[in-house]
Amino acid sequence: TVISLRDFRSGCSPAWFESYIWGRFAQPTRILYSRDASIREQVEQALLQAAHTLLNNAVPALPEQGTVTDLWQRALGLSYATELRTERSGRAAELALAARNFYAGLTRHHAASLSCHFAVHVERGELHYASQCSPAQRRRCALAWWLRRTQGKLLSVLRLVKALFTFEGGLDYIAWKLERHSGETVVIPARVRRAPLLFMWGFFWSLYRRGIFK
Repeated sequence: TVISLRDFRSGCSPAWFESYIWGRFAQPTRILYSRDASIREQVEQALLQAAHTLLNNAVPALPEQGTVTDLWQRALGLSYATELRTERSGRAAELALAARNFYAGLTRHHAASLSCHFAVHVERGELHYASQCSPAQRRRCALAWWLRRTQGKLLSVLRLVKALFTFEGGLDYIAWKLERHSGETVVIPARVRRAPLLFMWGFFWSLYRRGIFK
């Protein structure tokens, strides 16, 4: 995926309703190359903002208290649920646990600036949180995530269609990507290859029913 710095910064901010960018880049990310120090700093600030955006949008949908690891597992789960995911279930839990120190640092950094009252403390050697969100904040948050799930599934299908016509051998690319993430064999029927626009919808539906993506 190619994205301009301007769009990336916007996508990590609250300006983007969809979680496609800020939900992904709230996860551990390594900058392999930057043109100069200024660009690197802008990208790093955008990554920091992505985590803040996810937290701000997720906290009103989560239990009022718990461990920070559980908080991030649920927050990432909310974002994952807006896409047609090919990863096995439990991926959010694995990521939150594997990067628990990373997420603990992010949570401490952003705690005082969230829209809900939010505080962290250490209990029995593990970082916990406590939040206070108004009923109105929780209602708005629940509606927003419902809309993101509805919008996100549709956009995920459109991205698959775009990939079909962007790459030579687009169907094989889609099949490879689904196999790589799901661990399941994906065979493209001959009729889908002959007339993809006509038959790919039933093909995608069969993959969905098999659990290839969710």
